[in-house]
Amino acid sequence: MRTIGRVILRGRFFFLAAIAALTVVFALALDTLETRDDESTWMSADNQARIEYDRFKELFGLERFIVVAYESANPFQKEEIEYLAHLTDKLGELPYIEDSVSLSSIEDTILTSAGCFSQKFLRPSDAPHTEAQCCSLDSRIAGNPFVEGTLISGDRQTLGIVLEIQGDMSSDVYSATTHALEQKLDEEHRQTGRHFYYGGAPVYDTMVNDVLDRDISLFMPLTLLLSSIMLFLIFRSWRCVVLPLLAVIIGMVWTFGLKALIGSPVTPVSTTLIALITIIGVANSVHFISHYRIELSRNDSSEKAMLTTFALAGTPCFLTAMTTAVGFGSLVISNIPLIRHLGAFAAFGILSTFLLTMVLLPVGLQKATIRHDQTQHRSKTWATFGRFAIEHSRVLIVLCALFSIAISFGGLRIQVEPSMTEYLKTSSPVRQAADFFDVKLSGSSSIELLIEGPPGSFETTEAVRMLDHLQSSVENHAYVSQSYSIVDYIKSVSSGELPQSDAQVRRALSILEKADGVDMGEYYIQDNVDSTRVSIRTKQMQLPERDAVITDIEDFANRKMLGFQVTVTGADGLTDKITIDVVNTQIYSLMIAIVVILGMMLVFFGPRGALAAILPNAIPIALLFGFMGLAGFELNIATITVAAICMGLVVDDTIHYFAHFRRLVLTTADRKIAAQEALNEVGGALAITTLTLVLGFSVFMLSESAFLMQFGFLAVGALIVAFVADITVSPAILSSFDVFKPGKGSKSGPAA
Repeated sequence: MRTIGRVILRGRFFFLAAIAALTVVFALALDTLETRDDESTWMSADNQARIEYDRFKELFGLERFIVVAYESANPFQKEEIEYLAHLTDKLGELPYIEDSVSLSSIEDTILTSAGCFSQKFLRPSDAPHTEAQCCSLDSRIAGNPFVEGTLISGDRQTLGIVLEIQGDMSSDVYSATTHALEQKLDEEHRQTGRHFYYGGAPVYDTMVNDVLDRDISLFMPLTLLLSSIMLFLIFRSWRCVVLPLLAVIIGMVWTFGLKALIGSPVTPVSTTLIALITIIGVANSVHFISHYRIELSRNDSSEKAMLTTFALAGTPCFLTAMTTAVGFGSLVISNIPLIRHLGAFAAFGILSTFLLTMVLLPVGLQKATIRHDQTQHRSKTWATFGRFAIEHSRVLIVLCALFSIAISFGGLRIQVEPSMTEYLKTSSPVRQAADFFDVKLSGSSSIELLIEGPPGSFETTEAVRMLDHLQSSVENHAYVSQSYSIVDYIKSVSSGELPQSDAQVRRALSILEKADGVDMGEYYIQDNVDSTRVSIRTKQMQLPERDAVITDIEDFANRKMLGFQVTVTGADGLTDKITIDVVNTQIYSLMIAIVVILGMMLVFFGPRGALAAILPNAIPIALLFGFMGLAGFELNIATITVAAICMGLVVDDTIHYFAHFRRLVLTTADRKIAAQEALNEVGGALAITTLTLVLGFSVFMLSESAFLMQFGFLAVGALIVAFVADITVSPAILSSFDVFKPGKGSKSGPAA
């Protein structure tokens, strides 16, 4: 590394010019960077579940609805019906709203001997005045599966309005519609005092993007500010503040510029890159500057001090950057694109920032005046930790090992739940609306079934009864509220009964094709093959409940739907497939991170050194998983990344301490002296970098995203535990066991 330092100092103008040129290229690409959060960010184009979902969209289209609901003590009063009609009309005038559907706007298809005709389902003049009229209206509602649970609750106390969006289904359309809806409902709330709930995929997408924009505008300035304050308080030099921050800012430009060049969008998860690159880059700079500050007091020139810093601290800094990059890079094995991209670009950003640091710091600090290190003061500070760890080494090692094993069993209680509704905090209107819809209406989630068969297969009584039986079976589940299919349309024009013959089925379909307000293509398409859908409305479910519903559907299809192809898709169907990828990502990425990082430790420290490093790094990981299980944390898109990332971060302090210890023990041949002196040398830097990382990850806890709050909390906890383990367990192990054998030229004895 000394040679590399000499090359950088001598060729500084070339390296600075190359950095400037690359920065310009990446900065120009930032204009093409896009924000996206849809199925393409969750599943690759060749993913079977994505292919099935695209097939479903090809046949039945991608319908995007917003549901608005409010409570009414007596929704059938004339004044309430008039208000419902008024609100339905006003919401229908919002941007990109194609249709506004409520009890006051839908049409009821009535079959007569002469054919069928349609009329408004509920008009102000239809307000019931007698008990018989109330019973008649209630019977009409209960007999229409498209009404009860969607447009009015079962207890008749909540009214719903369904808004269908037109346009290109882009984030701009969703944002314009959602924000206009918010403004209109706020106005209605001020005028009437009513409380409105609204939700649906367009609203969710808009809220997530709003959170994303807020986090980006918050994370970058706040992490830079905290890092600036930390660097100035530590080094009291403007160069020691500007140069590390310049390195991380350029590193971010390179990272997001590369994302733009290869067409990788910004997702809710990738917003973490801003804070991650900043805090990890600054932490690396702290180690390098701290060692340079020590060498300034030992050498007669700044150039010699810089070259010695490269020789002694360069390799550990490189190794810590590599281990952190490996921790993130292990996520590239995920089948989830947004997780895979996070791992790849985080690794690129961390290594890029390290390279920038290794150029900008040596060039910029050569002529700088830096306050010398308070070595004597720090020695007194860390003497207590060193003595405690060395004097109680065996007891400390045994207790920590037993504690790690015991707490790790808590990880067996971790549940997997990547529900995107839970991306937002419980105080979010979207989360509150989802909970409200689960209680009052037919739920906030859905499973779609695509059923395909031979031509004409759905024009038979056998197929109609089969679908009806399937719906009845599914609706037996506690978390399933309702299901809809072409069978419900057929019943609506068949006096609420199933047809008794194939001719009656064909007649019902013929009537429906001619009826006003009925879109047969919504649930039934007859092409070269017959295709139909069954829409299943569900409440928010955990993984076991969702698996039970899907398993029963697949079992029913295998037993009673021979000759038909049944595909489970839709929002919850995709979530179930994503769940499998979540579990695989956590297991495999952590295994890869452990194997690669231990391999690097093996190369750098040898077999005994790698073995000695296991316990201090196993403690924070064991505590992380154990706490997640015991505290009820779930594996989701944020927490699945914590273990692999923390594996890369917590090992950094171990590397620096082990590197200093090895140099000292090969010189002194006394393990206890080397353990104490290594802690004196590097303890302050470990504390500063840990504090820097903790403050940086604490920024995530200010996010409006529940996922990122959990990510920040867990990372902070793991880093603190890792630091405590490295200043206690590491000295205990290295002072008790002959990990690094002295060389031939080593000094020995107490004097050394």
